Amino acid sequence: MKTSSPVLFDKLSSQTFRKRGASFFQETLSRDIENLLNDASHSAYFDLRNYEYVDNSVLNLGSSVFNESIPINTNPIVLAEKITEILSKFEPRLDSNSIRVTPIIDKTDNQVLSILFDIQGISNINGDRIEINLRIALDYSCGVVSIF
Repeated sequence: MKTSSPVLFDKLSSQTFRKRGASFFQETLSRDIENLLNDASHSAYFDLRNYEYVDNSVLNLGSSVFNESIPINTNPIVLAEKITEILSKFEPRLDSNSIRVTPIIDKTDNQVLSILFDIQGISNINGDRIEINLRIALDYSCGVVSIF
């Protein structure tokens, strides 16, 4: 009996990648990163302090950093480090050593309840090196991430 590959593997297979190209890969990866960073806002809170093996598992995609409103005086550098940690831990398509998350602090920007971050990284799929550049907005009031 022959079974089909799961959807994730379809997206990463060399045949699908070569057919659709790098822009398809970047679009898919961007959407998946947005879903990953927003996962905690759609999930329940679990106290996993006594279960470190679960807390560090790929099964626990949510991040406690974003599962509630974030104080507006939170250091953006700390948030950038948390985003980097989440991507390094749960996004295998990006080289974890290449991930850079930079807060964009613009005093003239009128987005009072959100902070912008630039995410840069490198993916190496089927020998093709692809640079990923994203800009996200993190809403302080509810911890929701949007991609620009």
